[in-house]
Amino acid sequence: MNEKLCVGFGGVICNNQCTPTGSMNSFENANPKATNYLAVRPIEGALETLHILKVERFPEIFLVSTLTENIPNVSVEERVRNYLMYHGFEEVILGSRMHFCEKREDKVRICAELEAFDYFLDDRLDVLLHMVGTVRNLFLFDPERSDGHEHWHLVEDGTVTVVRSWHEVRAHLR
Repeated sequence: MNEKLCVGFGGVICNNQCTPTGSMNSFENANPKATNYLAVRPIEGALETLHILKVERFPEIFLVSTLTENIPNVSVEERVRNYLMYHGFEEVILGSRMHFCEKREDKVRICAELEAFDYFLDDRLDVLLHMVGTVRNLFLFDPERSDGHEHWHLVEDGTVTVVRSWHEVRAHLR
């Protein structure tokens, strides 16, 4: 059976952590015709690393992302899908393997439904906390930008591995 890799979106693939909510470049911009979010750059090395990992080890890569969907006349999920297609990520994460939820703690439920218990990469330690005991290998991406430091014991005891770049992700998972 093939191993499965799950990755988050914001702060892992997309460098949108510094984009204020509602700004012209925000996925949550209230203007239904806004497309400036496409200008937000992917995190350096994300696409290349995911491509290599898909070819060499993980034929099944899943996106599991939390979205806020309370903006009238705007589908944030559709914007995320458009962003991934625009930047070439649909070559490594098929549209049918993109999954979305409203609450961070629901990501573990999606992993269970997908039987994706092997690897999860997220930028939030509070998300990974919910995965402990379900997903075998947990990776925290770029912890300097991450929330959830009150759960830092997960890193200290080796439950979660810290990676600071996609280059480090590749080194751990090849």
